[in-house]
Amino acid sequence: RALLHRPKILLLDEPATGLDAVTRRIVSQAWMSEENQATTVVICHRFHEMDRFDRIILLGEGEVVATGSHGDLMLRCPAYAESYRADRHDDAPLAEESEDIRC
Repeated sequence: RALLHRPKILLLDEPATGLDAVTRRIVSQAWMSEENQATTVVICHRFHEMDRFDRIILLGEGEVVATGSHGDLMLRCPAYAESYRADRHDDAPLAEESEDIRC
């Protein structure tokens, strides 16, 4: 519904939480489409779709830990890379669960 009003800024806090896979895909396609001209800020804890964003800001304990594109962070931020891989495979703790998030 938010996109119907054509906002300049769209803030999405955990937009896929509680959605089934089909609905999650539909919602994600809507705010990632070319028709969405809004600056979109997505707050999420899951890393599995981060490669789709232009700029990522990684936070740890209320501080900015790193910023950059997915590729940039995969190369220079081990905490981000580990969390991304773990989230894709669900076989390790995410960065948010670790005690120390640093790049």
